[in-house]
This record gives sequence, C-alpha cells and structure tokens, in this order.
Amino acid sequence: MISYGNIEEKGADEPDPAYMHHCREFELRNDNTAGDGLNGSIRLEKKDLKAVGAKPGDPVKVYAEADGRWILYERDTYTDRAGVGMPKGHREKLGLNSSNRTVELWLDEAESEPDETSDEDEKTGKQVSLTGEETKEREYVLIPNDSPIKYHHVSSKDSKTECGIDFGEQEHRRFSDPGDALDQCSDCAIRSSDDMTNKELVNWLGEQAGFEAKEGTPAYLSKGQLVALRDYVLELQEELADESADENKAPA
Repeated sequence: MISYGNIEEKGADEPDPAYMHHCREFELRNDNTAGDGLNGSIRLEKKDLKAVGAKPGDPVKVYAEADGRWILYERDTYTDRAGVGMPKGHREKLGLNSSNRTVELWLDEAESEPDETSDEDEKTGKQVSLTGEETKEREYVLIPNDSPIKYHHVSSKDSKTECGIDFGEQEHRRFSDPGDALDQCSDCAIRSSDDMTNKELVNWLGEQAGFEAKEGTPAYLSKGQLVALRDYVLELQEELADESADENKAPA
C-alpha cells in the first residue's frame, strides 16, 4: 500500500496526519553507496512505536511530508531497535536528495501486509546485485581499536573489512544495520561495489580517469570513456613498473 502527492492538492479522502502520531522532523544521513546519496534508515523512539501499539519488527503505517509533498506507506519496523526504513523510491516521491534531507514523520497502526519494496542503500532486508540476483544481507563491523564511531563493510573473506583490516583477532562487534549514529568508512564504501548502480560505478570511474558521465543511467561506456579508462590503466601500469624498477635498483 502506497499513496502520495502534493500537499496543496490533497483531497478530503487523502490521509490526514492530524489523526496520526507525530514523531518529529528527521534529517537523513548522506550515504554515498545509495543511488540518491541518502540513507533511508530512520531512528525512532520506543514511545513512537508504543503510541501506535507496535513493537520492534511489527508493521506500521508511515506518513511523511517534505518539500510540499506527502507519502503514505506501510513497512515493518526494525527488529533490533526502534526504527523504520524509507526506500529510495519513496524518498524520490518526496523530492529528497543529498541537499534536501529533512523529512517530517507521523506513524499510525498498520492495516495490511507491509510492502515488499526493496532498497539497495537501506541497511536491512534482501539485497540485489547489479545482475539482478539476490545477494546475502550486508554485514558491518565496528572495530574500537580503529575507531569507536566508524563502521566498516565486512568482505567476503568474513574476518576482513572491504578496506583490508583483519579484525578476526581484535575486539569487534558485527551487525546488519549500522543505523544513523555511526560514520561509514569511505574506503569500504568504494570497495564494496556489488550493490552500486551502473551510474555510480561509471561516475566513480570517471572521477579516477578524468571524464564526466553523461546524464541518465549509463549501462555502457562510450568509446571515448573506454579510451580514457585504458589510458588511465596504462599510466598506472607504467607508474608501478617505474616503482618496481627503482626498488630493484636500490642498494641492499
């Protein structure tokens, strides 16, 4: 169930937040792994869930307003804390983006099954890779010796982070939802690219190789972009070769 529109154009039969539990205004976190640059994880308070007769993991009806727009949808709350997700498609309907991140939220009792909308930059639920195949849920880790406020992505090697830290023998805490109180390791975000969109990958490659991606959602690279990437890789190979030669020349 989802409905949305412009606040000024709401009809008499449209949802009225006056009859719902008002939470507060939230400022969504920036997240460079999400297609719109936003993290849709919203941290609520226990009293918010209690007000609508819900417990962590229960479905709730979410009503939100931002930038003159409104949206109403149903979704399961998080099982490990008081919070609920706002998928990317829902954020787009509110006109939210990295420079316009403020949203006001209300809750109500759920009346039907929650929607199954997935969101690749939401930190809970099933994930879908660039090939469209379902992947396992992402895992994150907090390593106090590295930083008490920065979380890392766990790599496929299980005891290592995407940025290369071996935390198997260190004090650490693993979890599936980093919430909004911690900062993300930027190196992990870049290296953990399975869940990045084609556009995000092309934008990142363009930043490295010095070309600008075209508007839209690029599925292919132009010949000019491929040539730029080829030149960039060749330059890296030459630099590595020069460094290796210098090391070999160094006296023992």
